[in-house]
Amino acid sequence: MKRYNNWLVACILILSFALITGCGSKGSADVEAEKDDTKWAEENGIYETESVDELYEKAKEEGKVVIYANGSKFKDVKISFEKEYPGIKVEPYKITRAELVEKLTREHESGVYNADVIHTTPEPKLVDGGHMYPYFPDDLRSDFFEEYQDNEEAIHYLTVNPIIYNTEVYDEPPVTNWWDLTEPEWNGKVLMQDPVSDVTYSELFISIIQNSDEMAEAYKEKYGEEIELTEENVGYEFVKRFIENDPVLISSGEDIIESVGQTGQENPPIGFSSSSKLRHIEQSGLPIEGSFELEPRVSVMSPKVLYVADQAEHPNAAKLLIRWASGEADGEAAGLDPFNLYGVWVPRESVENKNELSVEDIQAWEVDQEFYDANFPEFRNFWLSKID
Repeated sequence: MKRYNNWLVACILILSFALITGCGSKGSADVEAEKDDTKWAEENGIYETESVDELYEKAKEEGKVVIYANGSKFKDVKISFEKEYPGIKVEPYKITRAELVEKLTREHESGVYNADVIHTTPEPKLVDGGHMYPYFPDDLRSDFFEEYQDNEEAIHYLTVNPIIYNTEVYDEPPVTNWWDLTEPEWNGKVLMQDPVSDVTYSELFISIIQNSDEMAEAYKEKYGEEIELTEENVGYEFVKRFIENDPVLISSGEDIIESVGQTGQENPPIGFSSSSKLRHIEQSGLPIEGSFELEPRVSVMSPKVLYVADQAEHPNAAKLLIRWASGEADGEAAGLDPFNLYGVWVPRESVENKNELSVEDIQAWEVDQEFYDANFPEFRNFWLSKID
């Protein structure tokens, strides 16, 4: 396997992930006490629906709002929010998903509460541990598609990690089945981030393992016969054959997009990256597209959620910012504009879908957190054991 990171970096990342998923040093009694303590959230109206005017008056007294986010789009939200709500400054900090979990856990256990808003993929351990709280006011809730209205968390938007391909060379997706990626023609030509150190990719492969029956059906559909196993199940069989076909590990999704979309290539690679990066078709003119009809499923559905951090110093500004970044109750506030782009799905009635496909059209796996937690160590060891 071709690798861009050395062994030392890989080991550090593995150890860091083990520390993160270990839930720190607190005992079960401490965690349970946190889980049951919602007094702060109740006192600060996290479960209430307040008017924008009411929140703004309170937020002006707080003066600012600090956000930890997985991406950089809150720089744009900052501009529109500060224009709409003078007197409140936005301090956005970009932080990866794994780093956010580690940082928020460490700060919370130390009694340090720097963040007001958290923007990330759902992290049940942080919610259950009382590190952050979903904020889902009733007027926003009523605008969501019916199947999302009973959620505890307001889904800000949804993405998947499809196969990205170069449209200068391919008029249509060059692969239509996961097993295509094990064929010789794609040897050394599939780009992705390391699933041992990137949670999104480990969620994808563990979902493949969990859904081995679907992978077996996809194999039979492609080859016309039952698969012969050399591993414990079809999912692990796929992972082994995929690794043997020498995928290339790249450090960032942006680098993957640029490598796939470079113009003038005769035999370009393909790669996995977030569908949100398809915005580069319009923004950067890259000749790329995503394959959304891969058998048996495209990928894992990745929701993003806005949370209020526990003990936030500026809780009213936090709620006001979440409403703004969500587009407000009618979906028209400018705070949603940086997110609602091609490759992103906002599951709300009032928000225009920028894609030809609706979110209901996308066949994707949903992460089973309990299965993931139980199986990540085995997957990690399996993956590392197959690296040359």
